[in-house]
Amino acid sequence: VTHPTNTDIAVGMTVTGSGVDGYVASITSATVFELSVATTGGSKTGQTLTFGNIMKRMRDRIMYTPPNKYETFPRSFFIDVVRGDSDEYTALATFADRLFAFKRQTLYIINIGSPSPSNWFLESTEKHRGVLSKSAVHQSQNGIYWANRFGAFFFDGNEVIDLIKGKIPKRSWNVSSTTAHQPNVGFHKITNNLYVMINNISSGTSA
Repeated sequence: VTHPTNTDIAVGMTVTGSGVDGYVASITSATVFELSVATTGGSKTGQTLTFGNIMKRMRDRIMYTPPNKYETFPRSFFIDVVRGDSDEYTALATFADRLFAFKRQTLYIINIGSPSPSNWFLESTEKHRGVLSKSAVHQSQNGIYWANRFGAFFFDGNEVIDLIKGKIPKRSWNVSSTTAHQPNVGFHKITNNLYVMINNISSGTSA
């Protein structure tokens, strides 16, 4: 959204207008911000927007939509796997009937196979399997790949496999736990190769 310069706009503020109903997802410049959802009825020009209070951010809650109602999140439609653990969700991925809910330190595997959310259940808690950001996770037709400072991993539909076990010594896995050195993963399907790249945010380089 392009707008006149206004220093009072902040991330999290609600935004409403004609065909506009969301919140400020990010601020990219002094005159541009990103809206959390697409506008309805196509692009908008010359709109009057109303900004509200900053929305409450619930870092350890997963919201989900009713069936066939995309981008609709009733307040009662949520999953609280673990609360108050001083951690936050950083990425989500799905494979078959499992939802992978990544936090920074821990991965929670939730079985969502039942059509009734009341029958969803926590299937597994994987310590030291969390990620710093969604760029560390790759979702494919064969499973889910991800990497962190403890190694690279793959879920094949049955179990979590440690991909570096017996191949790369843990002491040689030089991946920092800081946000300045976030691992990013990419998968090349033809060669069946997983690439783990370390992004140095402070210097703008990769290794």
